[in-house]
Amino acid sequence: MLRLSLAALALLPGTALAQAYHCRAPERFEVPGAFTPDGPRQAVPVASYSLAVSWSPEWCRSHPDDRSMQCNASSGRFGFILHGLWPEGQFGAAPQWCSVHPVPDARTLREHLCMTPNARLLAHEWVKHGSCLAPTPQAYFR
Repeated sequence: MLRLSLAALALLPGTALAQAYHCRAPERFEVPGAFTPDGPRQAVPVASYSLAVSWSPEWCRSHPDDRSMQCNASSGRFGFILHGLWPEGQFGAAPQWCSVHPVPDARTLREHLCMTPNARLLAHEWVKHGSCLAPTPQAYFR
């Protein structure tokens, strides 16, 4: 059985086996500015959490013009990437947009680019979801 499983793994495409630990975060990247909420501020109690992941090869295949670190093989090849940790409300409404400040700084973003290889997405996840869970971007990403 073990041999069969190992053989099946060997047949998977290379991107399926790629992991973020092969990632090389760029020295320089654009740090996102302020965000404008795309929905209402909802500071409701957190009842549970959703961990959202994305399959990077499909994203890059369906967005051929994406030149981000996520789709640029020189930074590494990604399989599943973390999209975000989202709080869920007890009675339907999800906590969101609790604060749009501070935006994560370059150091914090760089530290986490290999789990979510898009600085804008990282910053967006903090202001929309993380600001309802932790007092700072650093605490949210930790």
